[in-house]
This record gives sequence, structure tokens and C-alpha cells, in this order.
Amino acid sequence: MKTIPNLLSDTAVDVATHAEQICAGLRRRERRSGGLNWVYLDSGGDRTPLVLLHGFGGDKSNWTRMCRHLRGRFRIIVPDLPGFGESEAPAALRYRVQDHVERLRGFLADLGVMQPHLGGNSMGGYIAALYAATYTDELASLWLIDSAGIFTAEPSELLRTLESGGHNPLLPQTPEQFGTVLRYAMSRPPPIPALVLNAMARRALAA
Repeated sequence: MKTIPNLLSDTAVDVATHAEQICAGLRRRERRSGGLNWVYLDSGGDRTPLVLLHGFGGDKSNWTRMCRHLRGRFRIIVPDLPGFGESEAPAALRYRVQDHVERLRGFLADLGVMQPHLGGNSMGGYIAALYAATYTDELASLWLIDSAGIFTAEPSELLRTLESGGHNPLLPQTPEQFGTVLRYAMSRPPPIPALVLNAMARRALAA
């Protein structure tokens, strides 16, 4: 992977990310909940809330482009789950799916969010599905996109790697391994400028 000065690549990613948020009508917010600092995107307004959960190794910015198409129809709330993105990540905290469900419930209560639509991708889908199964009457609907936690007849390549005791490919240890993360996450990864790819890889390695 081509080496690019960190400041230049960080600036490019930050500018692009902020532009995506503006186009989607989202603002960055912070909230203390359950003893943790949460960072999230919020479109505001009084429409029915739609809460979107990112996948393992992802963050709130994964949803911004899709949120353009949802703008004006919902109050969109997209948190960095604790342990990911800009939200707090204490080493002693438990990060089981059920733990995420309970923390998310407290976070939404602190925001005054009632009966939201809840959507999730990958790990976020697993959390959303368990939330719906546990607190069915507290949701308006459930939206799952390529959700984890659903067992199929044919184990995926990722699952076979994990079951064999190999290194989790979603936790890259080198810039080159970050390219593997993209391959697992998308069947056809889009062209990504070297400036952006460099910053994404470095931030993933630092997480």
C-alpha cells in the first residue's frame, strides 16, 4: 500500500466525511450514557426516529451515504457503538451482543427516543435482531442488512477461518491486511483514492 503523509490523508478523509454528513442532513453529537461517552450523528427533527447500527470494525460514517436517501422521512440517529469509532472504549468493558443491546437501550432512553425503527448491518444487524427479540414492543420495525448472527447451511469463508482458530481477518495487523477487510465487507469494493485508503487502513490498525 502506497505510503502517504498522515496529515494529508487524515485531512482528505475528514473533509470527505464531513461533506457526506452535510449532504445527508446529519450533525455530529455527543452524549454521556451508562457512564460512557457516545458520539453519534443525528438529523434532528420530530419525525419518527430511525436508529442505524454499524458492523464490526465499522463506525457511524458507514451509513451516511445511504442516509441521503432517507433524509426528510425520519429523524435519523447513527451512533458509534462503544468500542468503535469515536465512542468510548474502556478495556474492561464487556462487548458481547447482549451488552450492546442493553447499552443501546439506555442510550436511546437518555435521548428520549421512543418506538424507533431499528436497522443494522453485519454485527449491527445481530445487535438489532437481539434487541427486537428482547424488547419487541419497544420498536416500530426491524431492518436487517447482511446481518450477522444468522446461521446458514454453508459456512462463510470468514466463519471457517474463525472456527479453524485463525486470525480474525476483520482485525487487520498490517496495511496490506486492510485490503482483505474490504474484500470481506464488499463483493465489489469501489475504487478508493490512495489518500482515503491510507487513512482508513491506519485508523483500523490503531483501533
